[in-house]
Amino acid sequence: MSLEARRSGDAVVRVHLLTWDYAVLAVQAGHQPAVFVPRSAVGLEAFLDRVEAGAEDRWLHRVTTRRPAPVLRRVPRRERSAGAPAVGIEHEYTVLEDGTPIHFGRLIDELALPGLRADPVDPKAHRCEWGGVVTADGIEAEVATPPIPLGVGAIDRVVDSAAAGRAFLEAHLGTGRSLVGYSTHLNVTIPMRGDLRIARRYVETFAPALVLLLDRTDSPGLLVRPRPGRLELCGEFADGEPLRVAATFAVASTLAVVAGGRSLRSLRLRAEVEPSRQRFGHHLAPTAFGEDLYLGGRSARLRRASSGTVLAGDHLVRCWALARPLAVERLGIGAAAAVDAVVESEVPLPAPAPIVDPVAGSRA
Repeated sequence: MSLEARRSGDAVVRVHLLTWDYAVLAVQAGHQPAVFVPRSAVGLEAFLDRVEAGAEDRWLHRVTTRRPAPVLRRVPRRERSAGAPAVGIEHEYTVLEDGTPIHFGRLIDELALPGLRADPVDPKAHRCEWGGVVTADGIEAEVATPPIPLGVGAIDRVVDSAAAGRAFLEAHLGTGRSLVGYSTHLNVTIPMRGDLRIARRYVETFAPALVLLLDRTDSPGLLVRPRPGRLELCGEFADGEPLRVAATFAVASTLAVVAGGRSLRSLRLRAEVEPSRQRFGHHLAPTAFGEDLYLGGRSARLRRASSGTVLAGDHLVRCWALARPLAVERLGIGAAAAVDAVVESEVPLPAPAPIVDPVAGSRA
């Protein structure tokens, strides 16, 4: 992906601001002051290519000759993001230098990463050629995929994109530096309205099942964060097949929460929720639903919202029975089969804690 400035005649078009949904273009003709034009980020690279090919000269003439407005105009309705259901992955990494953790927030500016720095709220974010973003979240490095529209193959694409982002960052870290996985953030599109209610419903229903699939026995807990237009589910670092399983479950279970219904109410548990310490959201400690879910795993007893208890393994089976049809419909039978294999197996869940590298001093 190339979002570099394009030229047609004496006009230059640059990306001034960029989010996943929208862009603000700076258009300058000759020595005139630049004018700023908002547009959808969908198809942005192709649009810039048309500018360079001269296919958008009429648009350039119109933009550079009309009287500028004092404020940005709204993006035309025909160009607005459709808000199609999508999934994205953010991975956070501890960066090691000769085996010792270092502050990536201080390092990132020294790396001269190739990419566009145009995020309106994150000055360290680089939109890179692999399609996603590399930035710093405090001392950790963060690699974020673009939102991948739901459909058959979407899970493979988003997992492959996350791997491509890691490979890109590793290639630019420099000699003696390496990455250690720190956390996974799964983002699923939800309606713009009702995000707080959707997050709370997720906590009370599917959250402990996601813990079993994503976290490890030494994990500190799950985070459920409502955001405008998306639900962010934060847990242990995962890649490869475990990430495919967790991402598939996250998408299907979120869709089930949005759909609601009597079957969803039958899954409700009684949760003791703590506010997230760093950013707005819910923190679910190991004992949020009853017995320690990380020590007991499938055998831990969870409190039902009505009365009595249910084994975590049985709750996982019931959760997946409700979410699976949505996984098949929106992601394909292959994605659903990967979750089937884990839910129906007898492998320990959550996964056992890894052996800690005494030199790295961090979880792998």
